[in-house]
Amino acid sequence: MNNRKLFPLILLPACAILVTASIGKSFALYQNMGNSIAVAFEGVFPDLYLRGSFTTPAWAQLNGNKLTDMTNTMSPEEGKVKEFTISGVSLNKDDEIKFADEYGNFYSSTYKDKWNGDNNITPSLDGNYIIPMSESTYTFYFKLFNNGSTEAYAMADKTKLYLTPNSNWTQDSARFAAYFFKDGGNTWVSMADTDSDGTYEVSIPDGGYTNVIFCRMNPGTADNNFNEGVKWNQTGDLSLNLDDLRNCYTVPNGAWDSSDDNNWSTI
Repeated sequence: MNNRKLFPLILLPACAILVTASIGKSFALYQNMGNSIAVAFEGVFPDLYLRGSFTTPAWAQLNGNKLTDMTNTMSPEEGKVKEFTISGVSLNKDDEIKFADEYGNFYSSTYKDKWNGDNNITPSLDGNYIIPMSESTYTFYFKLFNNGSTEAYAMADKTKLYLTPNSNWTQDSARFAAYFFKDGGNTWVSMADTDSDGTYEVSIPDGGYTNVIFCRMNPGTADNNFNEGVKWNQTGDLSLNLDDLRNCYTVPNGAWDSSDDNNWSTI
């Protein structure tokens, strides 16, 4: 038999196999009304939205919370076939979030975040991710794997610090400031209680600072420095760890000066 005649006969079955594979369905697990079921998608994956208790009204699907499909530029990861992201989402501690498609299906995902590395995060009773820290720059990644599972990854850098002064520090209408420093550099930033809740906040300045000192300042002065008559009281040298969830410093009851790193918490 002429070998040239065999080529079309071999090619046709191979093409049939490729066509069959190309029209196969992929699946992802979603949750609707408390029931987790597999939903199939063909070709184009539906648009995804970040939804949660942080929206008004709660859990509404808002256009501003639509995720961006970054599959074409995603970093390689074993079994990962699609990835979406959304960044710059303003959230507070204990807000709850979940990912949903344009049809209202909520996806049941494994949750991980920056602060726990590769360890899975325990979700809420409703299967939601619970925001661990008040922060204005959260970024989320939603990943779909070839076995149908989905994973949500959360990350944020601390951009603000908070100070809760004790009754000593609030005397005489004192104002407050933060002194940021590192080897070879330092800067002062005044603090403000923007919502009048007794906790003062400050944006962390650029510069790679490694430490901070919170100071009780004379309200009759405008400049920030350690000069006598300007700075009244101060904490000790405190560690500024941007990869740590702790973002609020509380001056201990009865303290005036030199309180240490044992008084950080998360809000």
